[in-house]
Amino acid sequence: MRREIEEREIERLRRSGERESQRSGEGVGERESSSSNSPVREAPKSLLSLGAMLNEYICLKEQKVMVDQERVRLEQEKCRVQTLLQGMQAVMNTYNSSGAFPSQLNISSGATRSAIINLD
Repeated sequence: MRREIEEREIERLRRSGERESQRSGEGVGERESSSSNSPVREAPKSLLSLGAMLNEYICLKEQKVMVDQERVRLEQEKCRVQTLLQGMQAVMNTYNSSGAFPSQLNISSGATRSAIINLD
């Protein structure tokens, strides 16, 4: 649900950025004529325009969504590995406490195979 909200926000920002770039192209003549009458200084060239800032924000937001998805995937993988290790520890504890050889344990090969398959 959080991902859907972020994706909607990205799409909304992208649309507003398109509107802003369209507006910035309109009325240039009006701004030029009014700016010739006023002593307004121009912004330094190193500053980003509003459209560029919006595009940068959108890119960063998209990267954040991807990083969050990767974090969730890694957390799931971490849980799978922990479960595997706990299972292996339980088998080793059972083996060590029984003092039996592997052929005498009550663990079927089918159960072992299914545990390995579930990890993928």
